[in-house]
Amino acid sequence: MIVGVRARGEPAHLVVAGDGPRRAALEHAMSARALTPFVHVLGERRDVAMVLGGIDVLVSTSASEGVPGVLIEALMAGCPVVAMQVGGIATVVENGVTGVLVEAGAVAALTDRVVELLADRPRRDANA
Repeated sequence: MIVGVRARGEPAHLVVAGDGPRRAALEHAMSARALTPFVHVLGERRDVAMVLGGIDVLVSTSASEGVPGVLIEALMAGCPVVAMQVGGIATVVENGVTGVLVEAGAVAALTDRVVELLADRPRRDANA
C-alpha cells in the first residue's frame, strides 16, 4: 500500500509498531523492494498513545478482526482511521465521521482513501 500512496505523489512514510515472528520477513521484503527509507519498523512499544498522536492516519489492513483495541486507541488519540470493513471494525469506526471504511480486500480503495485523507488536512482533522 505504501508504494501506491507514494506513487500518487504523497510523500508518506509507513510506521509499523509491534513485533512478532513475521518481522524479519517484513524487513526483508522492505529491503528487496527498496522501501526501507519509507517504512519504519518501531518494534514493541509501550508508548502507543504517543506513537498514535504523531501519525496522520492509522491504516488497518486486517482481513479479520474482532473489536480492535488499536482503532479505539487511535480515535482516542485524535488519529483518523482508514480500515477494511471486517469483523467488529464498524462498531468502532463510524464511516465518514471518525474514519473511512472500505470493503474487505479492496486494497486500491484503501490506498485511495489514505491518499485523500493525507492530501486534505481539514477533512482528516474532521475525521479524528
